[in-house]
Amino acid sequence: MSQLKQVAASEGLRGVQLDYRQTNKNNPFFAFLERIGWKTERTVGDNNEETVMIPLERIADCPSYVEVYFELPYEKQRSSDSSQPFSGVDRAGKQTKVVLLTVSDSAQTIAKEDLLGNTECWDPEIHWIPANEVREHDRHLAYLTAISFSHVDRLLELTVYDTSASQALSSRQPFEAPATKTEQRLSELWTELLGSESPSVNDHFFEIGGNSLKAASLVSKIHQAFGVELSISDLFAQSSLSAMAKHIDASDTSGFEAISLSEARKYYPVLSAQKRLFLLHELRGELDEYNMPGVILVEGHADIEQVEAALQVIVNRHESLRTSFAWVDGEIVQKIHPDSKLKLEVFDHALDNQIDRLIRDFVRPFRLSEPPLLRAGFIRTVSGKQIVLIDMHHIISDGVSLGNLIHDFARAYRGEIMPPLRVQFKDYVVWQQERLQSDAMEEHRQFWLDSFSSPVPKLNMPVQENRSAALNEGAVLAFRGDRELRRRLTEYASEKGATLFMVLLSAYYVLLSRYSGQEDIVIGTPVAGRIRPELEPLIGMFVNTLALRSLPAKDKSFDEYVTEIKELTLNALRHQEYPFEMLVQELDIQLQPGQNPLFNTMFAMQNMDPFLYEFADAVLSVYPFDFGKSRFDFTLQARELDEELDFTIEYKTTLFSQEAMERLSTHYIRILEQAANNPETLLQDIRVLGDEERAVIAERMRANRSPEFAEFDF
Repeated sequence: MSQLKQVAASEGLRGVQLDYRQTNKNNPFFAFLERIGWKTERTVGDNNEETVMIPLERIADCPSYVEVYFELPYEKQRSSDSSQPFSGVDRAGKQTKVVLLTVSDSAQTIAKEDLLGNTECWDPEIHWIPANEVREHDRHLAYLTAISFSHVDRLLELTVYDTSASQALSSRQPFEAPATKTEQRLSELWTELLGSESPSVNDHFFEIGGNSLKAASLVSKIHQAFGVELSISDLFAQSSLSAMAKHIDASDTSGFEAISLSEARKYYPVLSAQKRLFLLHELRGELDEYNMPGVILVEGHADIEQVEAALQVIVNRHESLRTSFAWVDGEIVQKIHPDSKLKLEVFDHALDNQIDRLIRDFVRPFRLSEPPLLRAGFIRTVSGKQIVLIDMHHIISDGVSLGNLIHDFARAYRGEIMPPLRVQFKDYVVWQQERLQSDAMEEHRQFWLDSFSSPVPKLNMPVQENRSAALNEGAVLAFRGDRELRRRLTEYASEKGATLFMVLLSAYYVLLSRYSGQEDIVIGTPVAGRIRPELEPLIGMFVNTLALRSLPAKDKSFDEYVTEIKELTLNALRHQEYPFEMLVQELDIQLQPGQNPLFNTMFAMQNMDPFLYEFADAVLSVYPFDFGKSRFDFTLQARELDEELDFTIEYKTTLFSQEAMERLSTHYIRILEQAANNPETLLQDIRVLGDEERAVIAERMRANRSPEFAEFDF
């Protein structure tokens, strides 16, 4: 910024203007500016968009405070050209190009002359922060991107654009503001759903952050806002803002069925998914396999009484947290309690090496007959670390609910008065029971029964032990696809009129087909199940599972197969309301111990960024923790992070070794790379094994040992 000040001043500019939108990912930058004294002038517009300018007089000529984040010491390249970037190692072990600060291997000293051309006043206070103490949001490579010029005279050679007079160059078409009332209202819905800036009428929903799951939510929002009932396929066919608005205007209106408040009762019915969890709880005893824990890191000052009071506000706000379950007249029912006291469990003066054990011990079985089915804890170590622990039972919660709870906790901790919820979870349950008798639900039911009209295939993966162990002991393996791979796959998806989710899922089917030798495979994928906008802020078990059955035949090209997966996904989302548990009951599937119905593997695309909440004296962020559980044999999760593809495999350690999962991850990336290079490749021609692996397997087969894969011709 000090160098940019000199550039701006040389051009006669008054300040440095920033394009900014309030998001959890952008807010840390402004917290940093405030901390170092660079005050900004903000003008807030519609949709939380801000015009932000830092006047030149408020930017220091020389920095006086620097925080240095590092994984391994940065080593200066041996080059006489000072404009060359330095080489560093990121957390994935790959080489990166950055020009933040340099550190020698022998001592942590700043190579000041390489950072600025003029070092007369360069004497900052340096704050070294080791990698293991860096919050997750600070590790994002986006925050480490630096201008690759280390001398002011080089910066002065850059072309300067006055942002007040012209827009920055972009690959998107020139911005054209929404003009019609429909375009303007639809623009608001896009912005609300995608958390992005106001879109142009030329923008395409799936090119600026939309995906198939968000499309399902947009369908509901459009129905509520315009009284027009579109399908997800309509959104793919008319994906630009302009085309979508015209399609809405040309469509017939229909009534929007809002969820009404149910009458007061002593007991309320339960969802089929809740019924299954209650029965499992009774059959298997009080186990913690369906707990949903979360861990929050609190940096700064944390008031324990304020933490407990904020959590109590959440319990009072959400009836689901004051719910118990029991048998009444032969039926499983839920009861809403008017009040329920939450007691914060405090672990004070703990040692840092005790944190993992305290977190694991905190997660323990619930008694479903005793509310609240939520517990909370607080760890404070002698070194000053502060951690908030959350644990809920899945019968009253899901993944989105955990995010909602943390969001409400941050608001309550800040002292906000939250408006009352329009409906509660019990209202949704009563409403859904009525819908189960509708003609629309019968159509959904028939779709899924047709999908599984033939015998359900069992996925035959090579495992290391007998699954009769029926244990959910698990582990997590993380791996990444680089930026270039993500870019090519995203572009390919856009050209296909598909989503990245569909392309990644297609590759996953190919992978499983190669491992199992099967061409009829079922993969589960979760959907939020919040099919009405008023359900989005609630805590409850809304999540549903889609059992996607596909035929990855060898003679299909990858491109043809993606088209099939697109249609499969859209049809499944169109019929997502039918409860998975009811489908399993209709199919009358007999399960063996340790098996899940219909499928043993899941695929999920995560859409939520790691949360971050800042207060005057504290910052709340996610505290990553592996709880060592896996409900399915293995689950592949994908997300877009730092312009790369971030993957995790959660797997049962009784079935798979870490080495086996590492090989599987390598094979998956290899499939994605070949698909990106040539989508017309036949599935049978995609090579999964490397030359070295092929040689090892050939030797195993010559020695009459069992091969690791059903097929050798990879």
